[in-house]
Amino acid sequence: MSELWVQKYAPASVAGIAGNDEAKDAVRRWALEWKRGKRTPLMIYGRAGIGKTALVRALARETGWALVGISDGEDIKKMLEHAKHGANLDGTERMIFIDDVDAAFDRASVFAIASFLREATVPVVLAAEDYWTQKIAPLRALCARVEMKGVNKYAARAALGRIAEAEGADEPDLSGYSGDLRAAINDLQAGHSGERDKQEDVFKSVGRIFKAASMRDALRAGDESELDIDMLTRWLEENIPKEYEDAGEVAGAFDWLSRGSVFRARIRRRQDYGLGKYARALTLGGVAASKNAPYAKWTGYAFPSIVRSLSDSKKSRALLKGAAGKVAEKTHCSVSRAKEDLRVLGGAALGRYCDFDDEESAFLAGETGGKTATKARLKRKTKNA
Repeated sequence: MSELWVQKYAPASVAGIAGNDEAKDAVRRWALEWKRGKRTPLMIYGRAGIGKTALVRALARETGWALVGISDGEDIKKMLEHAKHGANLDGTERMIFIDDVDAAFDRASVFAIASFLREATVPVVLAAEDYWTQKIAPLRALCARVEMKGVNKYAARAALGRIAEAEGADEPDLSGYSGDLRAAINDLQAGHSGERDKQEDVFKSVGRIFKAASMRDALRAGDESELDIDMLTRWLEENIPKEYEDAGEVAGAFDWLSRGSVFRARIRRRQDYGLGKYARALTLGGVAASKNAPYAKWTGYAFPSIVRSLSDSKKSRALLKGAAGKVAEKTHCSVSRAKEDLRVLGGAALGRYCDFDDEESAFLAGETGGKTATKARLKRKTKNA
């Protein structure tokens, strides 16, 4: 896959960021104050595609700080522990960048980040889309803030014009431009303006990886997929037994997945994203190379069951917690006690007093109904025995 223009033409300095002059000045002042000893973490916020990440990377280049990016809630405490050391082996001072802090992390991770910020001795920048979401309230209290706004059409036209001239592309059409410069650059690269082509269907991508004749083909299929390597791994592990019929092929494919998993763990532990190419080669290329010959059959690939289970479980817990909170408020008991009461009594018994919404009522009816059915089945089995 050719290099994305948003990466190829990423600004090398803060001045090169399109628009948002006030935000650029504020970020530079923050960096200068940090070097002078006023060590307050910074949160940059604004809608997607307006240049938050590009600004942070440009600032790191301009100040000479080595950027350490954290964008995943898994093992956050270990990642922060590793990241807090002040300098790399070559003596370069580190700057910690925690992206999507309002979306990528759960509440426990947010509290871990807050604890890290209180003791931070290295510059720390956070990025968020929804600055006012309640979940990141502990972080707002600890950070200076800089708002970035949508890139105006004049600045966008200038930036897109430079890229179009360098690539020999047509003059950009900004009639449908909405302030998202990243989307506009992707539109320009795709050869059209307005509505972008959707990324390749995930089922087709998984099939291309399984049926790839070489590692290069497998890596290309992964590059052209809308999924990152972690989600691709989930799809592959779910569907290996469906695609491969020989036990040796299945065992070999899972062996390669485990090797790729080792490298992904090293990436998180060491913050060495250069290892990503090895993780991709082992995962995608290894699975593709595990077959004796490509299968000509059609395979109905399945959505990863673990992802579905985690999603369903998270939603169920949220609904139960919300309903229990209403019960606790009405009955003056703890939320944990209210949860137990709901499990025993069901939502119907308490619904008229607690004002459950339709979703909570449906969930509680399903949960108690499922338990009643289970008890009935057990009773029948005992009776028949």
